[in-house]
Amino acid sequence: MEHWSKETVEEWLRGHSGKEISLRTRGGSFSLLGICEGIDELDGCSKEFIQCAISLAHTDADASLSFHDDGISVHLLLLSPHSGETILSMAVNIPYDKVVLTESRPPAEAQSASDESEQAGANRSPYELLH
Repeated sequence: MEHWSKETVEEWLRGHSGKEISLRTRGGSFSLLGICEGIDELDGCSKEFIQCAISLAHTDADASLSFHDDGISVHLLLLSPHSGETILSMAVNIPYDKVVLTESRPPAEAQSASDESEQAGANRSPYELLH
């Protein structure tokens, strides 16, 4: 179990820039899957803050992360594909002790692993598969 902090989350996301990642909450129902677009350091009213953009599979949806001392704030934005109006704008705060970050495997790699496990099972007897 990883113990995250502001610094370790930033470092992990910098190392996973351009990769598909999953952000979930431990013991909760929040889950976000997307490509980490990188981290920007912004200056807002003489206070520096860090933000990470997450590219989602849905073209009319955006997610951004901002890092605070006590946790991550996730802002989700869903726009109407027809009018461009905001359908959903929601912020979720996740304390660092609830953060679960993982790198997702590309679909082709995940399918290959699934095919290999099926093939391995096909080469064993039903009795072996029970144990």
